[in-house]
Amino acid sequence: MTGQIVIDEGGDLGKNGSMSFCMAAVVLFRARHLLKISKMIPNDGKEHKWSNTDPEERTKLFKAMAGCQFQVVYSQLDKARSVTKNTVYGNALYEIFIRQVLADAMSVLPCKDVDITVDRCRFIALERLREIANEEAAKVGINVKKCEKVTSHQNRCVQIVDYVVGAVRADVENGDKTIDIIREKVSVARRY
Repeated sequence: MTGQIVIDEGGDLGKNGSMSFCMAAVVLFRARHLLKISKMIPNDGKEHKWSNTDPEERTKLFKAMAGCQFQVVYSQLDKARSVTKNTVYGNALYEIFIRQVLADAMSVLPCKDVDITVDRCRFIALERLREIANEEAAKVGINVKKCEKVTSHQNRCVQIVDYVVGAVRADVENGDKTIDIIREKVSVARRY
């Protein structure tokens, strides 16, 4: 069987702007384990995510997620507390986070074969993403069958991960506790 790792990020990669940067992965054995959730997201061709969904709908979505089979790993940088002269930003920060999230996701993967899906962005080239994925996979004996970048409004799993990233950021940035609804699904949580 082939597991899946689906990754998205939230916040900006610069010194200014958002208060935090976060990257999360949903790790699952089969995409159908999120079928119930994906049906809750409107199929209207628009990108549905944390920032454009009202709090009541988010809560309903997370309560449904609590009954699904998946795990979450994430890394989150509180930019206000972590600023030093050695702090990394931009594409270098993205690469550090994607490597860490992939390593953490592979550590909880329930099988040895995996498909990796990442929200399309300009911060990393597909070739480099595949290189990092294969390097991390080789360390733990995982076989990467497919590694791709997709546009989030065309992929429900990426949209679901966006909700997770949004909940992690909202917890840190304004005390929103929506993430607590699926806290038992969080296998690895790194905060810097």
